[in-house]
Amino acid sequence: MRASSIYTRGVFTAVALLALAILVHNALHFSDYIGHPSSVIVRFVSPLIVAGFMGIALWLPPDSRLVIANVISAAVLSLYIGEFYIAWKLDHTQQAAAARAGSAFDPRTKLSVVRDLRTAGTDAYPIIRGRNLLEDAEGQLQPLLSAGGAPILPLTATPRTTVVACNETGQWLIYETDRHGFNNPDAIWDGPAPQIAMIGDSFTHGSCVSREQNMASILQKRFGATLNLGVGGDGPLLELAALTEYAEPMRPKIVLWVFCEGNDLNEDLPFELKAPILRSYLADPRFRQDLIHKDAIISTAIRSYLDRNLREAMDRVDDPTENFVRYLTLDRVRSAVGLGPILIGYNHGDLSQELAVFDQVLASARDRVSGWGGKLYLVYLADSDRYLSRFGAGTVRQTIYRGVQDTARRLDIPMIDLASAFARHAAPETLFAYPGSHYNPAGYALAAETIAAALDRYRAPGGNASFPLPQ
Repeated sequence: MRASSIYTRGVFTAVALLALAILVHNALHFSDYIGHPSSVIVRFVSPLIVAGFMGIALWLPPDSRLVIANVISAAVLSLYIGEFYIAWKLDHTQQAAAARAGSAFDPRTKLSVVRDLRTAGTDAYPIIRGRNLLEDAEGQLQPLLSAGGAPILPLTATPRTTVVACNETGQWLIYETDRHGFNNPDAIWDGPAPQIAMIGDSFTHGSCVSREQNMASILQKRFGATLNLGVGGDGPLLELAALTEYAEPMRPKIVLWVFCEGNDLNEDLPFELKAPILRSYLADPRFRQDLIHKDAIISTAIRSYLDRNLREAMDRVDDPTENFVRYLTLDRVRSAVGLGPILIGYNHGDLSQELAVFDQVLASARDRVSGWGGKLYLVYLADSDRYLSRFGAGTVRQTIYRGVQDTARRLDIPMIDLASAFARHAAPETLFAYPGSHYNPAGYALAAETIAAALDRYRAPGGNASFPLPQ
């Protein structure tokens, strides 16, 4: 009897505390929901009802308490069984994707792939990015690396190196970086100024498909030289840095700023704002690290760091606790029903402040691009949750969408809406490797085709092969 009482009271207390924690979380982001009555009910009234019901349940007869506690426990157990089932199913999805591509599923870890390549004589390294080369120092993020006694923050992977990136389709993305560390054929830096430069995160980079299947490569076939400056994990400030350090010297006619709805504001920007060196790119238009002329220095610094701290560096890119946390937080189950970070209101900062900073970043980018005679476009990219959610787009997602639209309209920056283009697809879930992943080849193709069609609408009458500036 005593054990039953402890069990039932423990279950009720745990559920009540969880409901109250959700209520506190939502209260901290109250401004995001107050204009949406349905969200107020779901996010504030519902947790109170659940917590209240748990309090009432504590006073029910023992038999009734036991039934309710068992129902709750069974539901929780079912969710975790579902989490493990989805993880197992995703493994089989990757195997099937590899089979369709005519290759065998590669179960190796990233470290194993790197070691196997090195054994075979290839000087391979795991991919590393700018955000992974920042470390906390008394509340501020400072560069891990230095050159000549001064801190330096590379924005890309190791230059002119074979890197192992990611595996979502059953095969590891392994490629040779260009002279600056980006995912381009190196020759793109030798020819005339590129027609297009793309700024963005892992979707722009082309994770996790072969180079010829990413957006930049597809656009290049239609418009000529297209420079891919996408880097996984980049948010608005790192993207502004990439534009400043690498796009500006090349002076492309078109710059496509690819905004990722899933993490640019709620995760990446709060992180980047802790880095003084990244804030400098926004605060001072003249600030430069002159990275485009420091390839040898960057290569030496990154290789030296990776050679000394390979495991630590890999853990910075792929958190070793990530998979455990995913299971604990039912990440796959939530993704399957569309309850990803945006919909549940997950945010490291304050959305209104993030939108305001993004407004400043985009204005700065527009001015820099127009300063060399180019044209900036904003490409709005949504993640898979927008299309898989059983609960609609959600108030936070729509607030981001409208806020970014308003910024583009106010700054007179044309916006290419990939979110709407994907929504018009008969089965948008088939455009991703799996829920919560990057695009598969079909998704990247649709994205590139949508961008190309939008750019075509801005071509001058009788446009020639040099792809004139929009009029």
